[in-house]
Amino acid sequence: DVFARRSVVPETHHVNTWTANECIDFLDRRDPTCPFFLWMSFSRPHSQYDPPEPYDSWYDLEDVPLPTKSPGEDFLPPQLREMPARYDWDRMSAKQIQKSRQHYLGQITHIDHQIGRFLAAMRWKGELDNTLVLFTSDHGDMMGDYGLFFKSQFFEGSGRVPMILRPPKTWDGAVVGQRYEKPVSLVDVLATLVDAAGDVPGQVDGVSLLPSVYGKDPIGDRIFHGEIGSEEQRHHCLTDGRVKYMWFRYGGVEYLFDLVGDPQEVNNLAGNEE
Repeated sequence: DVFARRSVVPETHHVNTWTANECIDFLDRRDPTCPFFLWMSFSRPHSQYDPPEPYDSWYDLEDVPLPTKSPGEDFLPPQLREMPARYDWDRMSAKQIQKSRQHYLGQITHIDHQIGRFLAAMRWKGELDNTLVLFTSDHGDMMGDYGLFFKSQFFEGSGRVPMILRPPKTWDGAVVGQRYEKPVSLVDVLATLVDAAGDVPGQVDGVSLLPSVYGKDPIGDRIFHGEIGSEEQRHHCLTDGRVKYMWFRYGGVEYLFDLVGDPQEVNNLAGNEE
């Protein structure tokens, strides 16, 4: 599942191309007198890493950065330490890992171009300037960092995902091209989109991120908390975007990272009393 292969079908028949095609067709089928909500969900860059030609060689293999190495044999918690052997990741050569990362980047670029096709269709139909666009992902992929692939951890490769808001040009006062540094969450997506359409109900867990497009701070001092896993192997994460704490129930392993000074998360400060 992690060994890179070129797609067996051409770009015209790739699942990501099909997704964009269906969404473009939706623009033709919908009632133009009514507002619309569209969820365009791409199944890649999830494994398997199979971009269509020419995206499988879009990036020069020698230019693809190698993954972050584990700083020690006991760095990972017990439940993650056994995964490379279970999935044969420990049998992958450095070149094979690099090729998987090359194909992963190619898949992302392919999706970028499919989104570009859709936004062009929106512009052609006169809808783009009046539509709020939100781009995000449900998870990342470790892509060989510490010998791991896939998701289900709060290390940056798995847990940190993009969140891009493109406000309509018809919104007065929106500040475009800015970067908001505080951590937000997928629980904020509902509140943000409902806020754009009307009022946010009081019982939702998330907060609307719309103030951020006007240069304001919708988050304040909120600390992100997340948890993953079954009862025995559950692990937790707390972060304000600058410092991250993680605790794994199985083995009781703790991590504390300075994300500003140590973005690769190789210096565990949990045992440092200071």
